[in-house]
Amino acid sequence: MKIVKRIVVILIILIAIPLIAALFINGEYAVVKETTINQSNATVFEYVKYLKNQDNFSVWNQMDPDMKKGLTGTDGEVGAIASWDSEVEDVGKGEQEIMGIEEGVRIDFQLRFFKPFESTGNAYFTTESVDGNQTKVQWGFDGEMPWPMNLMLLFMDFEKELGPALETGLTDLKKIMEEMPVSAPVEITQEEVEAQAMFYIEESSELNTEAIGGKIGAAYGEIGALLGANEIEPVGMPISITNEFSMEKMIWVFDCAMRVESTEGIELTGRVKAGTTYAGKVVKGVHVGAYDQSPITYNAITKYLTENGLEQNGRSWEEYVDDPGEVAPEEVRTFIYFPVK
Repeated sequence: MKIVKRIVVILIILIAIPLIAALFINGEYAVVKETTINQSNATVFEYVKYLKNQDNFSVWNQMDPDMKKGLTGTDGEVGAIASWDSEVEDVGKGEQEIMGIEEGVRIDFQLRFFKPFESTGNAYFTTESVDGNQTKVQWGFDGEMPWPMNLMLLFMDFEKELGPALETGLTDLKKIMEEMPVSAPVEITQEEVEAQAMFYIEESSELNTEAIGGKIGAAYGEIGALLGANEIEPVGMPISITNEFSMEKMIWVFDCAMRVESTEGIELTGRVKAGTTYAGKVVKGVHVGAYDQSPITYNAITKYLTENGLEQNGRSWEEYVDDPGEVAPEEVRTFIYFPVK
């Protein structure tokens, strides 16, 4: 019996020693890598804040082509959650949530792992303008392993485990961003606009360039036919007025409109309606380049409103200044207007 007792005591001591040692081990860990990208801060930030874009440069997102992926909430906004579920043990099951966004500066995420073991951690991107068209990007992970799991830090090198994957991801991100046209700083002004008569058609579209272009083209064709039949000349370029824009529903609801001197006495046909545009103070942003990059200009306007203590006061609209069929894609101008107060 004495031998058994001694064995039990020895086992207790052997178990207790590492548990006691773990009380004195710092459970915090942090790994961060950085790169410099030849692209504007606005363009880079607009890209990295969307969880879906990590599929294009994150090593972990590409480890299992057959993994099941999901997204809840509005991507690019706080509260959006991307989930994954893979049979590959190194990938496992988990989710990533956007916890905070400081526009143009930092995005914070929380990672929650469910398989092969449960744990949580934090990740973040920071972007900083080096000059007009160069941006320093940092991608980091940090967290704290609770007792007694922090004992694993004696045998794990997070720098070695995570560092190479972060560096590879940043290299791929740099390549993606530098293949995009370099965007110039957004020109933003405040103006007063007057009300104008308009003919318009209510439309909605999925959020892809081809679908939007088809809907807009058909609507302007219908309005143009009404103007032609009544020998009416449009005033200015076509516009679209946003009624609803939802990344979660992947839909844009809008009015396609052409401004005219007057709509009085004109018999409306088909889907065409008559109305009046907004009158008052606006913030105007000039987007130059491909339309699918217009979120960069929208974000710049939103940031301008915040910095200048302004609030949006009605529906925003776009004015299509140049014809994409006649002007090079990188030179096409779109004026974006936000009514403000």
